[in-house]
Amino acid sequence: MSSPNYTTVFAPETGNEAVVAKFYERLLLEMAIPNLQFGRFALSRTLPQRKSNTMILTRPDLPTVSNPVELTAGVTPPPINLTQTRYEIKIKEFGNYIQLDDVYEYTTRDPFLRMRSEQLIEHSKMYIDTIFRDLLQSTASTLVCTRGNNQLPITELNREDLVSTIIEIRKAMGRPIAHHIESSPDFATSPVPESFIAISSVDLIGDLLALPNFLRRDHYGHRQIYEGEYGAMDEIRFLTTQLSTPTSMSLTVNGSQQTVSVYNNIILARNAYGRVGLGSEGVRLIHAPLGSAGSADPLAQRATMGYKFFLGAAILMDGWVVNLQSTQGV
Repeated sequence: MSSPNYTTVFAPETGNEAVVAKFYERLLLEMAIPNLQFGRFALSRTLPQRKSNTMILTRPDLPTVSNPVELTAGVTPPPINLTQTRYEIKIKEFGNYIQLDDVYEYTTRDPFLRMRSEQLIEHSKMYIDTIFRDLLQSTASTLVCTRGNNQLPITELNREDLVSTIIEIRKAMGRPIAHHIESSPDFATSPVPESFIAISSVDLIGDLLALPNFLRRDHYGHRQIYEGEYGAMDEIRFLTTQLSTPTSMSLTVNGSQQTVSVYNNIILARNAYGRVGLGSEGVRLIHAPLGSAGSADPLAQRATMGYKFFLGAAILMDGWVVNLQSTQGV
């Protein structure tokens, strides 16, 4: 019998060193997860399965009142016309997946499927929030801050521009989202009026703290706090997120062009935008095990795990959501 075609080499220990195996703790460390804010305040509706791919939402319009006419005997005033606005929201399918190989599955000791499932679930949540972020940042009405102190054409957040934005939303008859918070017997707490919501980047926390009369969340009378909320000013409550990234914009500063990071601060009234899902589907996790591809994977070397979901999103009232752009203070 011929000898096997390999050579065994024994590596001797040196000095007093011993061979020590590595131990893998099965309890996973906490995952770094961003604050998900953009889809939080959407009006939510569900499209029944096998009925359609489009939902139509109808908003009755309130007619204006002009030149009131006193009723007199024998004279009939002209009728008013009642109208409505329809919004079509079409659902679309989204998804992502990872590809796994047999070597990883057969040789690693980590809690394979559970860890990958948790990662994909959190990724799907971030994916959905990014869809709403892009909707709000790209299609909402845009205003810019001009009354700050950093000497740029687009300035940092400031009370005057924020108040002007709220006035515009109120003129469009937008209503606050967050309820009034009463003060409490605790020391140094304050009430918070019913408020509109602003979603800003975590990069702007310093600018928020510099706002006059800014009230940090730990000074609220009762701790009715949204995840990622940093505080309030007047009738605006500020939520922060890591998903709000700045846009590089070329601005004229002192006669020369300068590239500046411009941030999108989304300010919302109630029911300003909506989301439509499909039936009870939600986010569906899909695991295709090794060899499930048939002849496309004849040696059962590849597996996949992913998610998919159906979602429709749209702004429902232009005047109730504003993208207030700002730069950072100096």
